[in-house]
Amino acid sequence: MTEHDDSRDERLKELLDQTAPDRPDVAPDARVTAVADRARAVRRRQGIAVAAAVLAVVGAGVAVPLALSGGDDSSQQDVADDPAPEVAEPPACPAEPIDVTNGLAVKDLPDGAVSARLCPAAFRTMQGDVDFTLPTEPVTDGVDELLARIRDTREMPLPAECASIMVAPMPWALVVSYPDGASRTVGSTMTTCATVDVGGRQVSVEDVIASVEDAVGESPTTTPVAECPRPGAESGTLVAEPDTFTGDLADLDVTSGAVCYGVDPQGTAEYAETRGFLEGVDLGAVVDDVVAGTTAARSRAFDCIDTGPTRLLVLVGDRGRLTLTDDACSGEFAYAGGFWVPGPAAQAALVGALGGRVGG
Repeated sequence: MTEHDDSRDERLKELLDQTAPDRPDVAPDARVTAVADRARAVRRRQGIAVAAAVLAVVGAGVAVPLALSGGDDSSQQDVADDPAPEVAEPPACPAEPIDVTNGLAVKDLPDGAVSARLCPAAFRTMQGDVDFTLPTEPVTDGVDELLARIRDTREMPLPAECASIMVAPMPWALVVSYPDGASRTVGSTMTTCATVDVGGRQVSVEDVIASVEDAVGESPTTTPVAECPRPGAESGTLVAEPDTFTGDLADLDVTSGAVCYGVDPQGTAEYAETRGFLEGVDLGAVVDDVVAGTTAARSRAFDCIDTGPTRLLVLVGDRGRLTLTDDACSGEFAYAGGFWVPGPAAQAALVGALGGRVGG
């Protein structure tokens, strides 16, 4: 007999004594039944005790975090209801115009910037206010791509016509802001016929400004603005960009206009500036004149023998862009809708946008 058997016999004897102690009169079958019932009762009590112990452990595990949180789940609800962190607004242009008297060079334009913005600037000999026509909306999406385009801008010699024209200054500064509050600034007194130092390389101010204007124009919330194309491969030429609107001009709902001028490489400059913008009354006068004065056929003969000056009138509305071209030395513009010779009011607006005629 093993030790386990001895233990079981002792337990059986204990149960027998508890069930029918000193009861020889109880029949053996009844005695066995009583022993079995007693054993089941003992097992039930043990099971209940074990279950109670398990519940006590689980309850303690729940009670501890509840006690630490103050007895409710409000802290968890607070975490779920916390608002998303606010995105900081891009820095505004400085209250005082940035001084670009001697030009502002920038050693580098590293990636990681949060915004880039064109801002009005000033120079020491500046007389009166200058009408700042560059877009001042911040670029916040694709800033790294914009900086990469500026860094990769090729060094190019200035167009030949820059030596023979007088260009009115429009001081500007490009402010690039970084998350730590630092900034890089590059700028010039001129928007054409000048260069600016970017990383030790002299790049065209027109290319830098055009890159920023393109980036601003890519924003879906930005109102489209008319702008002049970059000069063509040949000096003095302007190549119009393809029209994105070909319907009736009256349906374009024009909101912006630009006048562009390419100097005759074989002649002299006629206008003080090579580009300008039409706004307000002047824009309305030009658009009305185009709508009223367009004809189906040319009314003036070609006067250009070889090369000549080029004028473009770029009109932009909610439905697209339309360009009228005067490249025949006749003063007559051609476009998809026909031909147009500016009337006195419209001609005055075009000349005024280009800073007036050279020599009065």
